[in-house]
Amino acid sequence: MKRTHLWWRPALPAMLTLLMMLATPQAAMAQPAVNDCGTAVDRVEASGWFRQINSAWERLDAAAATALFADNAEYRDYPFDTPLRGRQAIRTYWNDVARGQRDVHTSYEVLSACGHTSIVHWTASFVRVPSGQKVRLDGIAEITLNEHGKAVLFREWWDREQH
Repeated sequence: MKRTHLWWRPALPAMLTLLMMLATPQAAMAQPAVNDCGTAVDRVEASGWFRQINSAWERLDAAAATALFADNAEYRDYPFDTPLRGRQAIRTYWNDVARGQRDVHTSYEVLSACGHTSIVHWTASFVRVPSGQKVRLDGIAEITLNEHGKAVLFREWWDREQH
C-alpha cells in the first residue's frame, strides 16, 4: 500500500492564512462591501455549494459539477499549477473524473467562511477505473462564489493514499 505523508496537517492554520492572502483580484472583488466573516449565512452558502459538488462527484455527474461554476471560473486542482479557465475546461476535467472513478464517497467540513469565500476540509474515497486501485484523498479547498452562488475561484490540494 502506498501512502503519502499528511505533511500539511500541522501547517493547516498557516496554510489557511496563506490561502486567504493569495486570493486573486477577482476573488477580492467578489467579497461583500461589509465584512461579515463567519456568519451563519456564510457557512450555509459554503456548505450548500460543497454539498452539491460532492453529490455530483458521488453520482459521477460531470454536467451537474460543471453547472456549479461561473462561465469565467478559475479551477485549480493543485494551487500552484496553471488553472483551468472557463466552464468548458472545467467540464473536460469532470468528464475525466467521471470516466476514471467509481464507488465515490465524500465528506466535508466548512472550516472558515467570510463573505463569499470559504475554506473547506474534505475527504473522498473511490476506486480507479479500470485498475481497481482504491484511493483515499484528504484535502483542503478554497471556494469563492459570485452573487449567483456559482464558483468563480476554486483551489484545492490533497494528500493521497492508494493501494
